[in-house]
Amino acid sequence: MPSRRVENGRYFGVDSVLGYNCHHLAFTQDNIDWQVWIEDGPLPLIRKFVITHKNEPGEPEFTALIKSWDFSDRIADSDLSSSHRWAPPKSKCARLKPALRSLRRRAQRNLLPLPSKSETFHAIQL
Repeated sequence: MPSRRVENGRYFGVDSVLGYNCHHLAFTQDNIDWQVWIEDGPLPLIRKFVITHKNEPGEPEFTALIKSWDFSDRIADSDLSSSHRWAPPKSKCARLKPALRSLRRRAQRNLLPLPSKSETFHAIQL
């Protein structure tokens, strides 16, 4: 997302998307609003995603409708070996590691339960 901080979010209940019952959630950030519809059931797949660029002229929107997911083409473990992994230049790694450790600690301290239906909540701000 263009902005990393979610200011607030809301749960709007269950809506039908492409014939699937989906949980509708909406979030507000500094530059964008975004909504996601997640399929209800044992395999919670994203079925719709909308991003609104609220500070741009005309507030343009991007909408994605996801009709099907294909999980049959898996990445082989050998493709994820250390010899195949991308690594940023060492100078950037040295600067990123302390920041990532700090973010991880802050996120662990701020874990919150999910809100109930129609409950507005303020998300974690890292």
